[in-house]
Amino acid sequence: MYQTKWTCPLPSTCRATGRLAGVAPNLRPRLQSGEALSLRLDVRPHPPRTSSRAIRVAHRTTFPAISSPFPFEIIPFREAMSNATARSKCILCLWTVLALAACLRTAAPEGPLAQPSPTLPPAPPSPPSPPPTSGLEFTLPTPTSSPEGGRLVEGGLGELATLDPLLADEAVMGLIFEGLLAVDPQDGAPIPNLARSWRVSDDGLTVTFELRDDVLWHDGEPFTAADARFTFQAVLDLGMKSPRRFALASVEDFEALGAHTFVVKLSEPGCSALYDLGLLPIVAHHLGRAAIVGTGPFMLEEWVPGDHVTLVRNPRYWRGAPRLEAWTYRAFPDEEALLAALEEGEVDVAPIRPQDVRRIEGTGRFEVLRYPAAEYYFIAFNNDHPILGDGRVRRALSLTLDRRRLLEEVLAGQGTLLGVGLLPGHWASRADVRPPDYDSARARQLLAQAGWADSDGDGFLDREGEPLRLSLST
Repeated sequence: MYQTKWTCPLPSTCRATGRLAGVAPNLRPRLQSGEALSLRLDVRPHPPRTSSRAIRVAHRTTFPAISSPFPFEIIPFREAMSNATARSKCILCLWTVLALAACLRTAAPEGPLAQPSPTLPPAPPSPPSPPPTSGLEFTLPTPTSSPEGGRLVEGGLGELATLDPLLADEAVMGLIFEGLLAVDPQDGAPIPNLARSWRVSDDGLTVTFELRDDVLWHDGEPFTAADARFTFQAVLDLGMKSPRRFALASVEDFEALGAHTFVVKLSEPGCSALYDLGLLPIVAHHLGRAAIVGTGPFMLEEWVPGDHVTLVRNPRYWRGAPRLEAWTYRAFPDEEALLAALEEGEVDVAPIRPQDVRRIEGTGRFEVLRYPAAEYYFIAFNNDHPILGDGRVRRALSLTLDRRRLLEEVLAGQGTLLGVGLLPGHWASRADVRPPDYDSARARQLLAQAGWADSDGDGFLDREGEPLRLSLST
């Protein structure tokens, strides 16, 4: 634990160099006192969460032609939509600080599947105030007749703990396994995938999936409704061990009707039901969870825990075999090691930090593609706290945050600001709700109305002899 000072209100000259809930440890805030009135906060670091990285780049010379998006670019969005659906149930009281609605990734060098899967969607237009930053344009590469074959090496942070899709939500799983449904990249709506179609009963309690009859597992066995039934039961048996458990929280029963019909009965209707049920990765019932055999565009070739995993294309993929011959993911311990590997040509594609963008672009050796990221940073207030229970205090704290400056100085402008705790494109997001502007004068007024003043002249707010002291866990 370490202590810092959060000036209340923050002066316009305050240099925010660091971390707000969820940002990398090397970006923790160091907010210097610049005015007479200050808040003392105890900041307790929390282990950083695992998430898809914000920025990816690739060597320009690795592949001569830029084609349609690489097949696995659909995976972060699929996973994030599923996870975001669960998170949206528990963030009703969040006060959003920053949201990354843009990031960078390589254009796919090797071309699409024969029938391209969806790619990451552009974010809807930002609210009128504050305006979006200049780095948020999102343009899909123009499809070209790129050559077939080639092997791509992607670097990333952190090793894969498991390849069991029911115990992990790593993006790589989406290259091997698929769900009954997918997500439309344009509007976020569910679309057919392993299921050709579906219907929901009038009361919203029964969902019937009609499955494709032309899908094969990597070992050549046909995909059937028995596989969906096995997967749902496996998740329930795992219980809280599986991060997928939330998806089946309202499931009462399920059954396979013949080879290509799967029926799910719910205890209550839910607006996220199709996402919860449809995005669950399906595993083969005849092999069980131990076998890393899926229906996706790539098959497992080699996994060396702690070092790398290599996938090769599935020649029998129901959408058509991907152009890329093989894809390897290499794990690195930190950003510096990963960046060095990229610059030395050890990897073709890699995530980088916002502050490294100019350095990478300045070399002229890399292709950088900006696209919306399915993640955001925020501060959540504990409304049951004796101080934060006062809405005037919460509002004042929000007004002391210079969000635009944080965006520019902490994230190098690689993001946009949101007014709600939901990503653009989410069904419940509100583009008309704007984040509050920085207003130290108004914040001071609100705190005074709530009874907080520097009565003893020590430079810190107090009320009835008690200092205004808060804890911020990150």
